[in-house]
Amino acid sequence: MTGLFIALAPGALFGGVLLVLDVYRIKHDFMPFLLLRIALTAGFVAVVEEFLFRGVLLGLAAKSFGRWPAAFGVSVVFAGVHFLRPGKQADSGVEWWTGLAQILRVFDVEPPPSLWIAGFLSLLTAGMILAFATFRTRSLWLSIGLHAGWIFCQQALQWLAKYRVNPPEALLPWIGPNVVSGAVPTGLVPLGVLLLTGAGVWFYLRDASPDSRGS
Repeated sequence: MTGLFIALAPGALFGGVLLVLDVYRIKHDFMPFLLLRIALTAGFVAVVEEFLFRGVLLGLAAKSFGRWPAAFGVSVVFAGVHFLRPGKQADSGVEWWTGLAQILRVFDVEPPPSLWIAGFLSLLTAGMILAFATFRTRSLWLSIGLHAGWIFCQQALQWLAKYRVNPPEALLPWIGPNVVSGAVPTGLVPLGVLLLTGAGVWFYLRDASPDSRGS
């Protein structure tokens, strides 16, 4: 629960500021019952991704390369996989190479480089914060709470409002739209909010011995 609160507090404040500044505008057709589905999705995705990235990959990499090289490497992978998506181009027929062609299309990146880089940096920062939380607590609970809070803020903002800046990159490098799932929005200001969350995690764990706080 602590991780959830540390992620939700700055995320909710930032979302409110975006609405006040009219960067995002309230939708007229949002459906309140979807909020429960968002919460359930956030919890499920956080558990699965933290088990895979911080529980399995980070643990194995740390034994081979040391803690912080492993944290950086796994965070790069964590950021990169968010850009993988099924190809939108349909195949006219099925041949022996069709499966390989579809696999290669998951690397298609549509956003301009400025948005891609901003989104990647945000996800990389999030991965490093989650790795720090895992190392300090020797547990996944804090990172699961943080991850679930971020997903909830992202999905709730998408459910509640729509990014209205046109063209989308007009406010960069300060702020831009989401480019991948898990990064809403992008830019230096959202990155600062992530770093603020990281500071909250550090403050919470500053006097804790490893594995003494796993909530």
